[in-house]
Amino acid sequence: MIRRVPTTPQTRSEWRSATLDLPDKGTAGVTRTFHDCPCSEVDDTRTGVFYNPDLQSLAIAYKHCHGATTFETYLRTATDFSGGGAPTGDVRIGIDVNVWGKSVQGRLIVEGVGQNQGGGPGVGGHAKLVFQGGKWQVQLDSKFIRQLGTLAPGTTVNHLDVNLGGKYGNYSVEFNAKDILSNTADLTGAGCYSLSENLRICGTVDVQERPGQSPNVTPGGDLERLVWRGSEKREVFAVLLSHAGKAVCLH
Repeated sequence: MIRRVPTTPQTRSEWRSATLDLPDKGTAGVTRTFHDCPCSEVDDTRTGVFYNPDLQSLAIAYKHCHGATTFETYLRTATDFSGGGAPTGDVRIGIDVNVWGKSVQGRLIVEGVGQNQGGGPGVGGHAKLVFQGGKWQVQLDSKFIRQLGTLAPGTTVNHLDVNLGGKYGNYSVEFNAKDILSNTADLTGAGCYSLSENLRICGTVDVQERPGQSPNVTPGGDLERLVWRGSEKREVFAVLLSHAGKAVCLH
């Protein structure tokens, strides 16, 4: 049995030489050195099923992560049984796709919604789309609900909310429209400056429509917590490293 004689691992600061015998009876000298180079990232895959058995926030989700792409499908509830009658809250079933690219990132959420809240029972859907890169971000968020209960005369059964926003650095603009399919729509525009990661100051203009009245325009200002949520950095890689914990290239 032939065994290799153990040697001390070669470090980055040293070089080693050896002589090889060639078939033509000649010899060749080989010198080996190492130097640092970027790690080699290879997309890896992780999957899992997650659940929360709490009756008031029951949830089950399946996640599939591959490299910088995450796919999630889920069913979750947020219900309140304290009223003594029918529970209030909502049930959502949907998908969430998150992609964290090197220069541009994106996120897409699409879900069906069933709810029983202040306006009574209803069904519909919710969709959110976000693109971002560097200092900029744009997002579109919308929710549609068709009311199923008995409504007051003159009230529409269709309820649509839309939020459109853009952000660059510390500056952002938003347009928010609530119940835009009815004759009592509420429209708000805002221009904001971020004071910190979670706090911003905004100048706003609110326009309210009421039947038989001229639109009511109200300027204002606000100091509020930042609630923007874009694409999230979720990555799963297998990283090739040297024995010392750093990637090395062989010459």
